[in-house]
Amino acid sequence: MEEPFVVRTKKDGTTQRIRIDQSKKFVRRIFSRGDWRYNGRFYGGFWQQVGSEYRKDIYINDSPTVEVDYKGLHGAILGAEKGTVYDGDRYNLGSIVCSKLNVTQQRKAVKLLVLAAINAKDRSSAFGAFRQAQLTGSVEKTLNNAELGLLLDTFLQQHPYLEDGICSDQGIRLMNVDSHITNYIIKEFVRRQKPILSVHDSYIVGIRDVELLEDCMRDASLQVVGADLAAERELPSYKEVMATRYPDRDYHLQVFDHYLTKPAKNKTTGYKHRYQQYQTYKEGSE
Repeated sequence: MEEPFVVRTKKDGTTQRIRIDQSKKFVRRIFSRGDWRYNGRFYGGFWQQVGSEYRKDIYINDSPTVEVDYKGLHGAILGAEKGTVYDGDRYNLGSIVCSKLNVTQQRKAVKLLVLAAINAKDRSSAFGAFRQAQLTGSVEKTLNNAELGLLLDTFLQQHPYLEDGICSDQGIRLMNVDSHITNYIIKEFVRRQKPILSVHDSYIVGIRDVELLEDCMRDASLQVVGADLAAERELPSYKEVMATRYPDRDYHLQVFDHYLTKPAKNKTTGYKHRYQQYQTYKEGSE
């Protein structure tokens, strides 16, 4: 039977074939600049390369999964270090600042610009990195330095506590901070003998382990940065789905079918074969 793989189209239009097999099921920490204080994130898992749309289809122990993200983690860490915890949408400027963009485009542009600025040494580098990351022909790629500067200045007016962390090469240090958070979470799941897949600042767990993950994320951020950093997710947990069983049965059946039943119908023959092999192996090793 053919080994499974995913073909993903990258931003530059080229495609990448990613093998989904036993060769990329482990992660390892990679540090940078010859210094234990820089980077340290976990790399190597196939799920980190396939993109969020494919990750939604990952099953653990034949059950659906949910991915939980820290909300704007690097900005949140910088804020926490300044004694400020902001739970709102920091990338929404409240009004149109750049006439070339609509509300949705502007929010996305501000988010990407701030992330670029956190990683850059100066504004010129940040603006160049922002434009390089945009799709060819997009309006975002046409934004000049003055327009990007206006977006960044408006953002900093609303969040002045982040100014010291902008355009000061903070990204590589913040990666190290978030790697300690991830290390805490992974160790807790390993201690409980539960599987978890990390994607730097987000984590994929079985649908029955979502509340446990969110508790661990809160404990980890408190332990590492001294603040309860906000988390978010798109899908409900198993506990939340089941909680709708009696108050609103029609809604419960709709949600149950969408998140738990319908995905199971899309399991491929290859998936079923590999899962049966796993079950046979598991029974033989007990």
